[in-house]
Amino acid sequence: MKMSIQTHIPKSNKRWIILGKYILCFQTLRSHFVTSFSFKENLNRLRFVLLKQINMTNHTQVQKVNQMWNTLSTEPIQDILSEDMEYVSVWVLMSIIGKEKFLYYMNRKLKTISDGQKQGKIILSSKVVTIFGFEGEDFVQLNYQMDGVSKDILIRVVVNSSLIQSIQLFPKLNEQVTIKF
Repeated sequence: MKMSIQTHIPKSNKRWIILGKYILCFQTLRSHFVTSFSFKENLNRLRFVLLKQINMTNHTQVQKVNQMWNTLSTEPIQDILSEDMEYVSVWVLMSIIGKEKFLYYMNRKLKTISDGQKQGKIILSSKVVTIFGFEGEDFVQLNYQMDGVSKDILIRVVVNSSLIQSIQLFPKLNEQVTIKF
């Protein structure tokens, strides 16, 4: 039984677009699930399909994003951003779509962090990591400390044709992270 969702998504409402992307991802996963395989075999099959679709050759771009956080400057990534790139964060209400909008937002964010570091209020460190189950894909792990509260954040960098298509920030959920040398 094949399910199809056809609906008009208003361009002015970005949340519907994001929801549509998640629905398409779910349909892709469902379409590659084969009942004759074990659960573990299906998971490996789905992971392979997703890695192939998203083009996970992102090591160089992840290094540049890590450099951006360490230098608090967007200069390392400006030339490798796609014009229609998307910035998604659980701490930002709506996605930021477009290179210029992202650079404007990120430059202001990095300036605020830099000012906080100069005042001794913020401590920030980042490193490139791999995550168990996501072989072939690197992430940036960001440790952000402010007012004695520490947050670990994972940054996923999605690449298409050597350009950064998406930067996704989300809280680190578990401890199965391996430092990449």
